[in-house]
Amino acid sequence: MVTEPTVSSLWFVESSEDNHTTASRSTTIDNHSLISYYPYSSLYKAEVLIDGHLKKNWNTCWTKVVAVNELIIGLLIFIIGILMVLFQLSLSSTAHGIWTGALVFIAGLFAFFTIIYRRHRFFLVVASIHIITGLASTILIFISVFAIALQMNNKNSNFTININDRQLNYGLHVTLIILGRPALKLTFTPDEKYFTNGHQVDIQCELLNPNDHTEAPQLWHVDIKTGKHSPISRLLINSPSNEAPDSYRRNSNKRIEFIKKNHIRIRHLQLEDSARYECNCPDCEQQLEEQKKVLQVMRLAEPRWHIEPGWPIQENAKTTIKCTVDDFYPYVSHKIIRNHHEINDGKTTPPNPNTFPQKFSWEATVTPTADWHNQTLQCTVTQGNTEQHALKVLDVLFTPRFLKCDEKQYVNSTKENATIECSYSGNPAPTLTWFHQTDEKPIRSETGITIETKDEHHGKYKSVVTFDREKLIAIPLTTTTMAPSSNGKSDTTIKPKATGDNYYQQLLTDGFIVKLTYNNEEKGLHKINIVSDVNEVRSNALDSSSIKTIHNLSTSIMFLLFLTILYMIQYH
Repeated sequence: MVTEPTVSSLWFVESSEDNHTTASRSTTIDNHSLISYYPYSSLYKAEVLIDGHLKKNWNTCWTKVVAVNELIIGLLIFIIGILMVLFQLSLSSTAHGIWTGALVFIAGLFAFFTIIYRRHRFFLVVASIHIITGLASTILIFISVFAIALQMNNKNSNFTININDRQLNYGLHVTLIILGRPALKLTFTPDEKYFTNGHQVDIQCELLNPNDHTEAPQLWHVDIKTGKHSPISRLLINSPSNEAPDSYRRNSNKRIEFIKKNHIRIRHLQLEDSARYECNCPDCEQQLEEQKKVLQVMRLAEPRWHIEPGWPIQENAKTTIKCTVDDFYPYVSHKIIRNHHEINDGKTTPPNPNTFPQKFSWEATVTPTADWHNQTLQCTVTQGNTEQHALKVLDVLFTPRFLKCDEKQYVNSTKENATIECSYSGNPAPTLTWFHQTDEKPIRSETGITIETKDEHHGKYKSVVTFDREKLIAIPLTTTTMAPSSNGKSDTTIKPKATGDNYYQQLLTDGFIVKLTYNNEEKGLHKINIVSDVNEVRSNALDSSSIKTIHNLSTSIMFLLFLTILYMIQYH
C-alpha cells in the first residue's frame, strides 16, 4: 500500500478587528505563495511591528502618564521661558526656555494623538518628534551652560563685555519678533570685537518690530575715559561743538560719515575712535533693553625686559626681572614663562581699562641658580586679538664645578677603543686638563689619545678621552734611570723595557688626574683610577646624595622597628 508523503503547511491567521467577535480567518500559505505575498517595503515592516506589538501595549496607564507629564512640563517650561524674556531675567537673551518647552509640549501632544487614533503613521511621527526633542533639548542645554560659563568669565574680567553682543542675541531678537515685542539692536559691520588700525566700520542702531507705542531709537557715543554721553546726529558729525568728542572734532577729512539717522560709518580707523556705543529708546512708552558695544581699535607695541641690578646676572644673587609694555590698546591678558613653565607669582600692574593708550608692567624678585643659565624668559601680552612676545636668554655667572667625574672608571683594555670622561660646568667656561698620576704631566691629544670637549649647553660641558688600543700598543715602553757621570752629576738615560711590556696597559694602570681651572686658578681636582672589573664601578656608582638618602631611609626603618618592638613588649 502506497501512502502519500505528508507535506507541512504554513497558516496565516488574521484576527478580526471587531472586538465583539473572536472569529478568525485561516489561510493556507505554501512556500511559493509566501514568497510572492511578502513585500520588502520598510514601511510595511514598520506597520507589521507596530500593529503586532506597540498597539497592544501602548494604551496603558504609564503611556498616558508620560504624555500628560510631557504636556504639563513642556507648558511650564514654555511659560517660564516667556517670563524670563519679558522680565529680562538671567540669560533671557537665549530664549532657550521657549524653544525647549515648545518641543516638549509638541512631543506630548503627538503622544496623545497616538493614544486616541493608534495608527502606525502616528507612531512613526511620535518617535521622530521625541528623537528631535531629545537632541534639540540637549543642544540647547549645552548652549545655556556655555552661556553661563561665558557670563561668569565676563564677570571676573577687568572689562564689561555685553553677553548679548554676538554670542547670544540671536535668541532674543527672534523670540521678541515672534512674540510681537519691540527690541533694540546695535550692530557693528563687520561684527568684530577688535578692529585693526586703518579699517572701516558701520555702526547702526535699530528698533525691531515697532508698534504704535514706540518712538525712534537713539544712538549714543560714550567716551571711555570720561563716560560722557553724546547723541549721534548729523550736526555732531558735520558741525561739532567744542564739547563734542575729540575724534568728531578732528573730523576735518570726513573720516566719520553720517549715513542716516542712527547709522554712521568710520573710515581709516584710529586709536582715538575707540569708544562705547549705546542704543536705547528714551521716549518709548515701554522700557526696552539697552544695547551696548565697545569699539576697540588696536594699537600694538612690543614688550621689553628689564633686568636689575645688572647684566649678566649672578648666581644666588637677588635679581629683579621686569616686563613692560607702553602705549598699546587694548590689554586682554598676559603670561610669563621661564623654560616652558609659567610663572604665576610676581607683581602685576594691569592697565586702567577706562583709558587709552594703556601701559602694563610685571615684575618679580628671583634668586637665579646655575640651572637658569641659557634658559629663556618669555613675556607674552595679548593686545586685542594679537599676542606680542619678548624673549630674553638668561646669562648667569656661576663658579666652575664638577658635575660627574667618577674616581673609578672601567676600561676594557682588550677592546679596540675605550673612553673615560668627566662632566663639569661653569660660566664663563672653565678649562679641564688631564694629567698622568705618576709624574703629573699633562696629557695632550697625540698618537693614540684623543681629547674632546662637548658643549652640552646651559654652561655644562663634558670632556671625553678616547684611547686607540692599536696605536698605543705600538708605542715602545721606556723607563728612566739615573747613573753617575764623570763630572760628578747624574745622567738621565732612557732604556727600553723588556719585550712583552704594554705601554697602553701601563698608561691605564698609572691612572689620571683632572684639574678644573679658570684664569689659571684651580677650581677643583679629581683623581681617576682605571679598573678592569665592571663590578667595581657599579659598587661605587652611587653619588653622595644617593648614599645619604639610603642612610636616612635605613635609619628610619630601624627606628620604626624599634618602636614596633616596644609596642609589642608593652601590650603583650
